[in-house]
Amino acid sequence: MARIKREIKVIKDRVGFEGSLQEFFTYTKTDERFYYPNTEEGRQNYLNAASGYIDDLHQGIPDYFGLLPRAKLEVRRVEAFREQDGGAAHYRTGSQDGSRPGVYYAHLSDMAQLASHKMESTSYHEGIPGHPMQLSIQRELTGINGN
Repeated sequence: MARIKREIKVIKDRVGFEGSLQEFFTYTKTDERFYYPNTEEGRQNYLNAASGYIDDLHQGIPDYFGLLPRAKLEVRRVEAFREQDGGAAHYRTGSQDGSRPGVYYAHLSDMAQLASHKMESTSYHEGIPGHPMQLSIQRELTGINGN
């Protein structure tokens, strides 16, 4: 914890925040600069940024993992009929043969629920190397456990 607090203090100092560490945490949760606008443009920018994080990491992932999912990965907004304010992002596996992509779905009905500084870790969890590496590969493997 001490190391993490030191790293956060470095960030706090780098952005010029004058208050305490606790006040800095409140600031990052409440200041509008850490959120995309609650507009269609803001939602599209969120999807573009999440896709960018995944695309960047995807370039180097073969250096760390020998087995990669066949199915591609897309980032999409949850459909309006099932979208919920504050709903958690989630992943839907691609097809076993890789012909249908896996999808990282984001609930974007209330952009005030989605701090931009949390997006990178969420993208890696729901995208590469997260669930696709776990669930899609599990689904694509054959000859194991009766598959």
